[in-house]
Amino acid sequence: MRRADRRSFITTARPAHTAYPTKKVSPADVAPVTLGDNLTSNRRTINKYFVPDVLETCQLSMGLTELAPGNLWNTMPCHTHERRMEVYLYFNMEEDSCVFHMMGAASGNPSYCDA
Repeated sequence: MRRADRRSFITTARPAHTAYPTKKVSPADVAPVTLGDNLTSNRRTINKYFVPDVLETCQLSMGLTELAPGNLWNTMPCHTHERRMEVYLYFNMEEDSCVFHMMGAASGNPSYCDA
């Protein structure tokens, strides 16, 4: 969505083994954390919405990472997760921008490329 007058909703779900009360989490409930450095092009602000300090959840964690102007990387330094997966959604990008996530085992070739 590029127009300021549009609203978007993204939904996600995971199986749950415990019931927790429904709770609305707004930006005011989240403590932003700024990480990275302009010299390495990874300065960003992480807003952790679905984490234990903010919301009780069985399996799902969710945050919003905002890159500082002129920065390019949101996952540096590189890291992996043995017990979980990550999903990235990109929005409010410039018309001439694109994103490549090369995913796969470190010892092999990436299994796919999204553009």
